Amino acid sequence: MKRISINKFSELIDNDISWRKKELSFLKTTVEKYKDNQFKEKTFIRSSYPIIYAHWEGFIKNASIYYLKYVASQNLKYSDISIELLSLALKSKLNEVVDSNRTQVFLKTTDFILNKLDYRCKIPFDIFIDTESNLNSSVLKNITMNVGIVFSDFETRANWIDLSLLKNRNKIAHGEDYEIKYEYFLDDLEMTRDLLELYRNLIENAACNKAYLRT
Repeated sequence: MKRISINKFSELIDNDISWRKKELSFLKTTVEKYKDNQFKEKTFIRSSYPIIYAHWEGFIKNASIYYLKYVASQNLKYSDISIELLSLALKSKLNEVVDSNRTQVFLKTTDFILNKLDYRCKIPFDIFIDTESNLNSSVLKNITMNVGIVFSDFETRANWIDLSLLKNRNKIAHGEDYEIKYEYFLDDLEMTRDLLELYRNLIENAACNKAYLRT
């Protein structure tokens, strides 16, 4: 894989978040036009939630994959990377052990762990960032652990993620006649923007500070 520079990584993250923020801003300005028409306001707010959620899930997934691609491109050894990323890199091998009763598989994996950690690492960035199409706080915590960034900054927002954004999106997506008041819609919109920025800052800081290296 061609080496990705830190500037290129930041560019990828910036491009991915910028168009999402523009769409979120458009939703806000558009719903304001319908303040005097209750039916149009309700309909537009309802139709906005699948888009808001899509940006939430899409950016977290893309930013995480960009980060793992960036790390994978640095030509590091297994022995160089953090425990979190090493666990991710070895996951397929460990899964193979769990799924098999063959001694040959056990021996092969044990030999790899003991003798081959000085090989160039392969990080499966394309298969282990799974939002499960339902990016609640539990799934988010799992993703942050996979990439090795702290979840604590999201702890105070966990209830909002689960009981506001996900709840509203799911009720609407499942066809319920569910009304969301204008002020709650604005709160959800702004919180989504804030959390996208938070994740963007955490993932960029991890790259800049080389948090992917073992300490």
